[in-house]
Amino acid sequence: MRNRSRTSRIIAAVFVGAIAVHPTWGQSRIDGKKLVIPDFDVRDSAPLLAQATTMVEQRHTSIESFLAARGGSGAGMRIVANRCGLPKTLFPKGRTLSAASNQEPEEIARTFLRANSELFPFTAGEMDGLRLVAKDVSGSAVFLTFNQTLNGIDVFNGQIKFALNTAGEVAHAGADEVVPHLSLSTSPWLSADEAVLAAFQSIGIAPPALSPVAAPEGKPVANATFAQGPAVGY
Repeated sequence: MRNRSRTSRIIAAVFVGAIAVHPTWGQSRIDGKKLVIPDFDVRDSAPLLAQATTMVEQRHTSIESFLAARGGSGAGMRIVANRCGLPKTLFPKGRTLSAASNQEPEEIARTFLRANSELFPFTAGEMDGLRLVAKDVSGSAVFLTFNQTLNGIDVFNGQIKFALNTAGEVAHAGADEVVPHLSLSTSPWLSADEAVLAAFQSIGIAPPALSPVAAPEGKPVANATFAQGPAVGY
């Protein structure tokens, strides 16, 4: 029991570090000066936010009910919700979140989500659409990262992370900017060239000349040539 407790503490420390570190987005440098560019996230649009407010409140209620069913504070369990109302951190105290299993880690994680649908209310299609993007084995723990997808496209910061021990028990779980029941059009409104030009215009820089180059693996690629400097690719 002492060894298991120590292992859980180690897993917790590593897991907290993993979910706390995020890359810095929306920053660029021009002439040696840092230019902060605001992020755009369609999930922040007014219609979606208005609809999400009620859902987030319902999810907070579900978390409270989940903890209450396990004895007030969930027998020492700690749940911190993200802005979408899903558990950003889900930590038990002195125990694990699931029973031991000899299934593959990926299936154990998906089974956990299905068994706790009051906390992670994904549809069957959304569950199938979760894409495993990372699997790390470190000592006595396995760390998994799934990314939410919409019509086959990864959702920005839409990750769910798990830590499993050697017995196949879920030790910790947490969701980032994951949005269950996300429904948006994924058809592009702009071409790749139009998107690049719009990006430069949005930060007050004259759009560069674009020239097509060889496209690896069928992906559109172009060079943007600046009057004052070398070319960059996208």
